[in-house]
Amino acid sequence: MKKLTALIFVFFITSCEKSPSPKEIVKTKIESHLFESLNDLDSYEFVKMSEFDTIFKIDHYQKMVKEYSDILESMSGYTTSIEKFRENAKFYISIGNETDAKESIDLADEMQNSYNDVVSD
Repeated sequence: MKKLTALIFVFFITSCEKSPSPKEIVKTKIESHLFESLNDLDSYEFVKMSEFDTIFKIDHYQKMVKEYSDILESMSGYTTSIEKFRENAKFYISIGNETDAKESIDLADEMQNSYNDVVSD
């Protein structure tokens, strides 16, 4: 009976392995990737690993959303100006002033291209 108890005790001690922490798993994956891709393995030394601070990430994205919202808000007036230049061009054409009509169309096209560049980014 003592042998059976000792055997069960040894079995439980040896079968209980500590599972790796998330930090250890990440470190192992990073090192395996680096070892596969580095030319000189001896030049690599693992120095430090720290957790990513999501607070800075959230602040960064909130700032980007605010800037983008401000740009879109300012662009609403911009599109109105483009429409006005196109209307002016129609007026100039109706009175036979082709020079001013062309100038208005060119300005409207230039503004439209600038607008498209900003919106597509």
